[in-house]
Parts: sequence; structure tokens; C-alpha cells
Amino acid sequence: MVQYSKITNSYIPSEIQGEDGSIIIDAIHTPQKVEIRYRDGRIEDITEAQDHHPMYYEAKEFIELIQNGKQQSKINSHHHSLTTIEIIEKARKQTGIVFPADQ
Repeated sequence: MVQYSKITNSYIPSEIQGEDGSIIIDAIHTPQKVEIRYRDGRIEDITEAQDHHPMYYEAKEFIELIQNGKQQSKINSHHHSLTTIEIIEKARKQTGIVFPADQ
């Protein structure tokens, strides 16, 4: 199951499981510690220090777009947004998720 909300805080770690181990992320909204826990018991810390506020890069891109008179980001284009929506919709249909607004 995958769930995420940018307007709430999770108090349990997130886990991505694979054949050789799992990646554990302490707080998916603002990770401070990320590690790989291998099946053989080894633990590898792959945490990368974050030098900026979590929204720094989004704000920086927005400011640069305004300063350069551009209407669309190359990083977060309308095409990427539409592709993301299509994937989410397919996943919802495949898993039978129906929201009240769908009816």
C-alpha cells in the first residue's frame, strides 16, 4: 500500500521492500535518516544531508520562472503532471479505489 499526504505528518517510517533488503525512510515528507537493511543483517546508512528548507527547490524554480518570463517549468511540466494523473487513475481503477466524487 502507498499513501502520502503533504499536509500531514507521519509518525511511522516508510519502507520500500526488495529482494535483497528494504530501504527505511524515517519521515517521507522530510527525510532525516535513510538506510538500507539487507537480508543478511547489514545496515547501510545512505542519508544525505539537506542544506535547505524542504520547499527551497520548488520556490527557487518558481522565482526563476517569474524572473525569466516563462510560464512552464522544464522540471515540472504540464506533460509530467498529466502523465502522473494518468498513472494514478490507472492504479485507482486496477485496485478498485472509488471516491465519492467519482459517482
